[in-house]
Amino acid sequence: MTISKEDNQQVLQSLGAIGRDRRRAEFYESEVIDQQASSGKAKQRATDDAKEMSLKTGNAVDPDFSISNLARLGAKEVMKTVTYVKIQHYGEKDIKSRPVTEEDKIIFAKQWEQFNARSKKVPVQSREIREGWYNLPNDTIRPEFKSTQENWNGGEFSVSFDISPTCT
Repeated sequence: MTISKEDNQQVLQSLGAIGRDRRRAEFYESEVIDQQASSGKAKQRATDDAKEMSLKTGNAVDPDFSISNLARLGAKEVMKTVTYVKIQHYGEKDIKSRPVTEEDKIIFAKQWEQFNARSKKVPVQSREIREGWYNLPNDTIRPEFKSTQENWNGGEFSVSFDISPTCT
């Protein structure tokens, strides 16, 4: 099936891919919880436990998908990085944000290229590394930065200020 050139132009104009587009777009990445990866195995275990309990008791038992039970069964928060686009129409204050679609990449091709160039330069620091940094044991901190009784002088500070005017 082929589309005539005029129809193709009309479709591209309606999408904003050609012509003067009065919208501003910004692409960004955000970490969100991956629901399937976070609780997929735990939900399967809960379902298996319910089936096992049903066989033992002879009654139908619904699986327990409560947060506490899923945590007990090994569910952990798993994050994934999702690319979003913020779109603002000229003259409006409202900003719409949503996950990126292929149409967004075509319509806002210039901003998409800028985003890709910027994201290639900056390495993404994973959540595990950031959380691991805060959980370092205290003995890994350099001694001069530790606040201990040995290097604490009782809270007395000596500060002086020169408030004399410098203009003559």
